[in-house]
Amino acid sequence: MEKTLKRKTFSHWIINIIYILVGTFLMGIAFSVFLSPNKISPTGFSGIASIICNLLANANIIISPSIIYLALNAVLFIIAFKSMGKEFIILSITGVGGFSLSMFICEFIKFDVGNDLLLCALYGGLFMGFGSGLVLKSGGSTGGCDTIACMLKHHNAKITTGQLIMAIDGIIIIVSCFIYGINYGMYALVTTFIMGNVCDIVLNGVKAARAYYIITDKGDELSEAIKNNVNRGVTEINATGMYKKQSHNMLFCLVSRSQVVALKRTIKQVDPNAFMYSVNVTEAIGMGFDKLDKDNSEKKEKNIKKNKKQNINKPKAELAQVENTNPPETFAKGNNEIDN
Repeated sequence: MEKTLKRKTFSHWIINIIYILVGTFLMGIAFSVFLSPNKISPTGFSGIASIICNLLANANIIISPSIIYLALNAVLFIIAFKSMGKEFIILSITGVGGFSLSMFICEFIKFDVGNDLLLCALYGGLFMGFGSGLVLKSGGSTGGCDTIACMLKHHNAKITTGQLIMAIDGIIIIVSCFIYGINYGMYALVTTFIMGNVCDIVLNGVKAARAYYIITDKGDELSEAIKNNVNRGVTEINATGMYKKQSHNMLFCLVSRSQVVALKRTIKQVDPNAFMYSVNVTEAIGMGFDKLDKDNSEKKEKNIKKNKKQNINKPKAELAQVENTNPPETFAKGNNEIDN
């Protein structure tokens, strides 16, 4: 049992490291092929390294951005060593080392995109976002501003990590505007925007859901229609309109993007006078959506299949006893109803 766990842990580490190396290589392509040669500064330490290298180049001092990036992160890791966990340190060192090496290797890759800076900004943001998403999804980091923000957050709880990262990245973009010109600063903003959105898609997937709140006087009829037509559960919430002091039924329903049209069509058929509004949900975990613990759920499904195979050859009396010991299922497949 212990050997099996060790093998699983080791294989998990290897898979994470492979993902991190692939991610950092994509980031290296973004930096060395599309961004840095065209004076588009990405955010983070790579952006600082790019600015420093271009300034040194004006003084006829040629140095690779990968060396400056590695040096900046080395200093940062020494400062933040005590506040990091063992696993995070190993994966982060892999990320920083992989990104630095990829920067250096990708300097020799020549890809002619002409003078189209917007195209470089878009491609740079796409590759950088996809790569950083793979690194973060594997539990690693490429160091830089994320680590600084976490350190500062530890000393000032009133400021969120996201606000600190935005502030640091904003300073880098402003500095690039002064050094290269405002046009290059705007391209850096485009890269940052694309990078953030692509990174979110890699981390959260494209399975984003929508939460619908529906105020109607036909709650029972509408909820039944949604269950039958859309195959989603509905939760009823008691609501009172404060203008006329009238009680209404408010229905809550969480649906995937592909089910939005079916839900609207159903509401229109049952109650055209219903009032509803929706909220974007970036992540939905539970029945009918992503599973909270995929490993355990897969094991349970395998056990259920095993039991079914074993029960085929059992006598009917024994089978009836086994079935009676199992608790009844409360929800149907695809149901997201809250049990009050």
